[in-house]
This record gives sequence, C-alpha cells and structure tokens, in this order.
Amino acid sequence: VKGPYSPSVRGCERPQATMSGQKAKFVIKPFRPYCQMDQAQAEEIWQQLRSAIKQIHQHNASLLSFEELYRNAYNLVLHKHGDLLYRGVVDCVREHLAGVAAEVAGAADEMLLARLSAAWGEHQQTMMMVRDILMYMDRTYVTQQRKVAIYDAGLLIFRDSIARHAHVKERLRGLLLDAVAEERAGQLVERLLIKNTLGMLA
Repeated sequence: VKGPYSPSVRGCERPQATMSGQKAKFVIKPFRPYCQMDQAQAEEIWQQLRSAIKQIHQHNASLLSFEELYRNAYNLVLHKHGDLLYRGVVDCVREHLAGVAAEVAGAADEMLLARLSAAWGEHQQTMMMVRDILMYMDRTYVTQQRKVAIYDAGLLIFRDSIARHAHVKERLRGLLLDAVAEERAGQLVERLLIKNTLGMLA
C-alpha cells in the first residue's frame, strides 16, 4: 500500500559512493522498505484522526474522507504506533461519553430509559464508523497485543461510564424491576425499550 511514508519519501537512505585511498568503493546500504515514522509525525497524524472522531461524535461524518482516515490509521499501525492509536481512541471515546453521561444522569426518572436507549443506539452507530476506520488496527495490533476490538471496547466504556454512573445505576435498576413487576401484573410496558436496555447491560 502506497502511503505518505512509502519508499519515495525524502530521507530514505540511498547508495553512496566513497573513496578509500586510491580505490573507489561503492557502498550499498541495507534496503529499507519504508522510512520509519518518528513520534512527532505519528502525533500529528493521530491529532488528525482524533479531530475526525470528534466530528463523527458531532454527527458531521459526511464531511470526512473515510479512505484518507483509514490510510492514516493504517500508516500509524504499519510504523509501530498502534499503541498510540489504540489508547488515543479509547481516551477520545471516554472523553465524549463523559459528556453524554452527564446528560443522561440529568434526565428525570420517567425519561431515563428513553434517554439511555437513545444514547446507546447513537453510540453503537458512531462506534461502527470508528471501527471501519480502524479495521487494519483490529486485524493486526489488536490481535497481536490481545486487546479488546475497538468496537467492543467502545461498548464497554459506555456501560462503565453511563449505565454504571453514580446517578444512573440504582435508578436504572429500580426502573427495570418496576417494569418487570408491572408486566407480571398484566400492565403494558415498553418491551422494546426494556430489551434495548438489557442488551446494553449484557
């Protein structure tokens, strides 16, 4: 795959001719398939990806080039910066969900399940887009390092940040128990809403 750090990049070593005494020697240095990306370059590319993930969270995905984002993520992993990418994405998701958690926690009891379910569905969609950008990382770095796939990691962060939030957990538990009791008593309950919420907790 030809990328910004392919063999044509300026800075790769080329064969050099040197003189030793009166005899000319042509010194051929070992072939290098690509120039190594340094930490500064990696950080710059990560910041571009971080900005794109924020745009996805803000529902501006149509403004992005997913092909370019995939290529940037690919290059980071290819040049041994998979840890920077993985940790960065996890932190970015956590940061976003901290704001969502505050909104959900502020919902009144009668709106909590609906608000939580809406946030869950939205998060699943955004994580699918993030996963598409990071497919190469999931296939290589995640597998080699035995990490949790980025989509699954995002769902776990949602559960820990929101469903287990101090101002959500017990209220959610009470609402679910009330719904079960109401259904057993023959009352109508929003089954789909309950099902989505239980799926999130699984």
